[in-house]
This record gives sequence, structure tokens and C-alpha cells, in this order.
Amino acid sequence: MSIIKRIFSGVLTVFVISVVVFFMFQIIPGDPVLSQLGAEEIDNNPKLAAKFREEFNLDEPVHKRYVNWINGAVKGDLGNSFKYKKPVSELINKRLGPTLTITFLSMILTIIISIPLGLYISKKEESGMGIAYNILSQLGLAIPSFWLAILFMWIFSLKLNLFPTRSYISLNDPIRTLKSIFMPVLVLSIGNISIVIRYLVNAVNEEKNKDYVLLAKAKGLLDDKVLSKHIFKNALIPLITILSMVLINLAMGSIIIENVFNIQGLGSLLIVAIKESDYPVSQGIILFYSILVVFINLLVDILYMIIDPRIDLRRRK
Repeated sequence: MSIIKRIFSGVLTVFVISVVVFFMFQIIPGDPVLSQLGAEEIDNNPKLAAKFREEFNLDEPVHKRYVNWINGAVKGDLGNSFKYKKPVSELINKRLGPTLTITFLSMILTIIISIPLGLYISKKEESGMGIAYNILSQLGLAIPSFWLAILFMWIFSLKLNLFPTRSYISLNDPIRTLKSIFMPVLVLSIGNISIVIRYLVNAVNEEKNKDYVLLAKAKGLLDDKVLSKHIFKNALIPLITILSMVLINLAMGSIIIENVFNIQGLGSLLIVAIKESDYPVSQGIILFYSILVVFINLLVDILYMIIDPRIDLRRRK
């Protein structure tokens, strides 16, 4: 499939998601007017409720509201928040920085730890270290991130007083920022490090038994050189695939971690919006995450073709 077809497929996917998300919030039990104004205020001042519905076009048919919403979304206008009375795009832009910061740093930490460690473990898989890794990786995958976050907060913040319980993100004070987001980044990374190592070890072991590896060894190449020059290069495709999944996991996982560590990012904003029945904010953030996932998958396809141009030819057949 060509890049143009992938772009078209991505746009179609986002459109379908937008339809599902918008109409899903229309059938959820509860009245946003009641949530924002309260029953007593509506009873005492019915004109205010009518004005609220008119202000946010809630008195219009649902299909017309969707058309207006998606037309605005294409232009970058996601409507106004019920709760904050501000444009949703403005709220997202304001909260985007903290979310991207912890997601990016978690991805960097995952890569710099998992890839060297995965290559090393692949050479020592039959040794005691390989067995120890299998045990630790199972723990890393099994422990929920929110539980690990609470545990870290209890140990490193409350008992040892090494890190603050509330995260602070500001370019004006990078030292304080790094110290305050150390635990959120570490908690987000631990499970994903285990995932990447496991997939990388499996990919390397699969390549080890192929003919080109046996031929390289027969020519007298050292195992380390064969691993770095041949095996790792051919293991890049599955590695990129799992890294793209990890990046998506980190972005989604930040929703929970932001609320545990009180980070003022998109995740915490989404939870508040859902609790307060602030549909425009909820729809806007979910649409943003959907576009992010589609973009990551498109980027992965492009990387596939850069690493192995034959992939594009195979997809065209």
C-alpha cells in the first residue's frame, strides 16, 4: 500500500472515530446542562438553562451538531468547553506540554535502557542473568502502573523524601522539573522496557538461526560483530513495530499517571471533563489521541520503507 493510500486510510479512520466518539457522548446517560448548572438552578431559572442550550447549540438536531463540530475540527476549532467557557483547542494547547514531556522522556528512557539490555540478554539468555531477566520482566508486565506509582510515591516521597508528590513542569526551572517528573517517567517506562526487551530478544533469537548468520560465523566473524552488523539490522522491523506500540502505550498510560502525580496535562483534563460531562473537551482530547495514533502508524510505515524499500513493493502487489 502506498503512502498516499495509507494517508487516505488514516483520514478515514479518524473520521470513523470522530463519528463514534461524538455520538457515543450523545447517548451517555446524563444531561450536560444539569451537570453544569445543577437541578436547583434549572428549576429556579429555566431561562438560564435555555440560554445554555442555545449557546452550545444543544437545542439543534444531533446530526447537525456533528456536522458543525467536524467542520470546525478540520479548521482547528473544537468548540467551547462547558465548564471552562474557553475554546477546547486552547485548553488542549495549554495542557499538551506536560503530557508530551513525560511521554517523550519515558520513550527516551525506554529506548536507551531496553535496546542495549535486550541485545546483552540475547547473548546471555541461557545463563543465570537470562533467567533473572525473565522473572523481572514478568513482574514488570504484571504490576499495574498506577499501583507502582502509588508504591513509588509512598517510598521515595513520603518515606525517603527524595522526590515531591506533586509534579512541576516548567522550562524556567529544568532541575526542579526533572526532579519532580522522575517518578512519573520511571513508572511509565518500567513495563514498556520489559515489553521491548522481550520482543527484541525474541527477534534476535529468530534471526540467529538463519542461513546468513551461520554463513557470517563460518567466515570467522565474531559473535558481537554478527549481532551488531547483521542480526540487529534485520531485527529492526519488529523492533520499530513494538516501539511504535510502546509510544502509543506511553501516551495512553500518561492519562492514569498524570492523575496519580497531579500533572496538569491532557490526561488529567480528560478525567475532569468526563466527570463534569464536559463533552466538547472529552471529544476534542479523544480525537487528538486518535490523530496521534494514526500519525504514529503512518510514520512507522515510512520507516519500514526507509529500512527496507522492498516492503513498499510487496504491499503494491
